[in-house]
Amino acid sequence: MEIQLSLRKNKYSIRIVAIILSAGKGIRIKDIFPSTPKSLIKIHTLNDISIIDHLISLLLDLETDRIEVIIGHLASQIEDHIAMLKSKAKKGYDRVSIRESGQEYQKGAFFSFMSFTKDLSQFSSQNLFLILPGDTIFSKGLISNIFQLISQHESLFRDYPSIFYQERKIKDLELIPLFSLNLRNFY
Repeated sequence: MEIQLSLRKNKYSIRIVAIILSAGKGIRIKDIFPSTPKSLIKIHTLNDISIIDHLISLLLDLETDRIEVIIGHLASQIEDHIAMLKSKAKKGYDRVSIRESGQEYQKGAFFSFMSFTKDLSQFSSQNLFLILPGDTIFSKGLISNIFQLISQHESLFRDYPSIFYQERKIKDLELIPLFSLNLRNFY
């Protein structure tokens, strides 16, 4: 007797693969965090967890089908960190994979992403890719709203790549305790 196993279904009508870009050099913060990848910086307002832990947790809570973390600069630290999370048997971490960008990250974020596209054989044409920077703090509400919007307008997003962003000005960031540093030094 043969039993057909189906893929895990998320609560959305489509399969969403999140790609977290965590390969950059962190040039603007290298004086403050010279040997820590930006995505591993622990944030006080997030109960001292790292940016990438927060983002992966959000994506797993929202039942993302797969999470691919693209690494490059200081890659072994991120790789070790993800391996540690997986070893603690955190629920859903079997859906998190790491992709090495090679030297492509040195050319910029777009090339880090393109290193991922070299091997799409394990993904279906039914997958929709959501690309997220690994050094950005997202709220669960924002990511949830994006997932719902994508799900409600699936054909539109299949036909037209889309970018979601929120414009921020330096003066806005200075109001947030996390950014109490003098941001003008970084821009």
